[in-house]
Amino acid sequence: DPSNRDYKTEIRNKIDPDGYYMDRKILGLPTAGPLYVNDVKAAFRESALKWHPDKHQGPSQGDAEEKFKKCVSAYKSLCSALS
Repeated sequence: DPSNRDYKTEIRNKIDPDGYYMDRKILGLPTAGPLYVNDVKAAFRESALKWHPDKHQGPSQGDAEEKFKKCVSAYKSLCSALS
């Protein structure tokens, strides 16, 4: 239903006007309030160590690889926004 989709987009834009809510959440950062490059870097380091595919073996390696890619993407997005 397109009207439902528009409503969800409108609500998401009110909650997350800058579009970085999910990036913050992926890296474990506060979803609102000021954000600093050093905080993003520290959160990325922690997430990268946790989800790096080399640290996971077997079936969990695929999940870890996906989460690691999301962390990298979120890091790049937030650093770009802050520069």
